[in-house]
Amino acid sequence: MAPINTNFSNNLIFNDKPGENILFIDDVSGITFNNNYLDAITPQVINGFDATKISWKEIGSFPIPTASNKDLLVVTKNNNSFEKDINNSIREVFNAGALNLDANNLPRALKLRSGPGWTPAIVAPIIKAEETTVEPGLETLRKEIDKASPGSVLNLKTGEYLLEKSIKVSKNITILGDKGGATIITASKNLEKPISYLFRVNEGVSLNISNAVLDGENSNLKYAIVSPDKKEGGLYNLFVDNIIFQNFTNKNGGSVFKAYNGTKADTLSFVNSRFENNYRGLNLSYDKDIMEQYNANNIIIDNTVFKNIEESAINYFRKTLSPEIPGGNLIINNSIFSNVYNDEKGKMIRAEGIGHVLISNSIFEDSYKVITPVSLKGSNNRIVNCLIHNSGFVKTSENAKKENLIYKNPKWEDNALFIPSDKSPLLKANNDIDNIGLKH
Repeated sequence: MAPINTNFSNNLIFNDKPGENILFIDDVSGITFNNNYLDAITPQVINGFDATKISWKEIGSFPIPTASNKDLLVVTKNNNSFEKDINNSIREVFNAGALNLDANNLPRALKLRSGPGWTPAIVAPIIKAEETTVEPGLETLRKEIDKASPGSVLNLKTGEYLLEKSIKVSKNITILGDKGGATIITASKNLEKPISYLFRVNEGVSLNISNAVLDGENSNLKYAIVSPDKKEGGLYNLFVDNIIFQNFTNKNGGSVFKAYNGTKADTLSFVNSRFENNYRGLNLSYDKDIMEQYNANNIIIDNTVFKNIEESAINYFRKTLSPEIPGGNLIINNSIFSNVYNDEKGKMIRAEGIGHVLISNSIFEDSYKVITPVSLKGSNNRIVNCLIHNSGFVKTSENAKKENLIYKNPKWEDNALFIPSDKSPLLKANNDIDNIGLKH
């Protein structure tokens, strides 16, 4: 709940970097703001906050406002105002800030080197994960996860693992498919009560899943994996390695991954994987109307293919007053986006309002109707050493950077496995910068 009956007065705010300094993202009608002073590169006009240029001196490395700051003598004082400053010195002249102007001392807490002077030798116990082999079949995987202890590793075989009910992962679990075979996880066909997703990762949980095919074919599945339920705020993690997500084609809001509104992952990591023949890829856009709300701290896409995706491969959204305000990280490296959102207004990747975006060594191809495959905004957004073919032109604004972009035919030797030919501009030998595309 927003506070009420609150007074915020006589404070100093200093910022030597551009960007917003004061944000109101809730009701502040119960707070009174008076005689606060703002020394910042980016000026703001807000009731109760006066722009000024503060003169500082230093004691050690700590800034102290000097007596030349006459603005700081215009203050709000009442019976609750402190008669002493943070040094326990009498305020002979009442001023804004924690210290008397031109104070010559620091509070003891800032001068102490706190903490022990020795380093304890702590050896963490080695706990071997409990491993279980799960046989293919109907409901075998869900039942094994339900009874597994936290931290367990489940080894799957070649074969089909059919679900009649969605799996809600409520403890840390690692699922390892048959790396040399074909482990398929899908919903059972013709269910009386169709399920909408295969896995839900609950709050406070990490799911690691590798070496399998998650298939939405011949079922009413909307999603392969979803976040915790709406507004469950605890962080969770999803680590995906060598997974094929295919045939999630439900157009009634469907996507391979969905983040429900009010939820947040710490890390969503997809490496060495393929998203193929799906309606949407990763959808983290349901908090589009809530200021500064976003659904993942970090999204990592590495050595991964998005192919034949009807809408966006990644939709990662934050409503913000400025893209310079930190919030969200999207890292894409050595990945391929082929025939994604092939529409005139289509964006192959949407990273709107995200504070830090880096797209490197990646390929955007065969979306011939697309005008702008990627649009980046803000000084911490970059796209570097990428190839764009038959997919429009990258757009940057507000100091976002684009470097070493190649608009040429990739010249595939094998366009199913995305192996470049000897004459391909994707090779470092031909572009003089770095290899672009998958790390085979």
